[in-house]
Amino acid sequence: MAMKKRTALIILVLFPLAGCMQVKALPHMDELLTLKAYSDERDAQSKWVEGQQQIFERLLSAVKNGSIKNFPNRDAVLAEFGRPVLTEKIEQDGQSVSRWLYRNPIQKFAIDRVLLHFSPDGRLIKFEHITSL
Repeated sequence: MAMKKRTALIILVLFPLAGCMQVKALPHMDELLTLKAYSDERDAQSKWVEGQQQIFERLLSAVKNGSIKNFPNRDAVLAEFGRPVLTEKIEQDGQSVSRWLYRNPIQKFAIDRVLLHFSPDGRLIKFEHITSL
């Protein structure tokens, strides 16, 4: 019986206090919602960056172990590793080729970079792992 009275007393004291906190927060609800939106966006950005870093690590591993040859053309590379940071046309062995640059998505001056060269018809003809050490 005493336990029920104590529980009832705690509920009677804490319930109005909880309501006061909500009433005090109401004038600042816009600011609180803005902070929550920033937090949610930051979490989404962190997940995106983490995903992009994992994709780059997979590409780097594929280049290092030679399994990049399993992705013989531009479409296969795009499907597996996404868009490169930079694409450009260069002359190589008397033909115009596309050169794609991949690097860590966050590090502007990344140590590890991957260059992929594609023939005019889209076949992967050369791949390079470049380090800036």
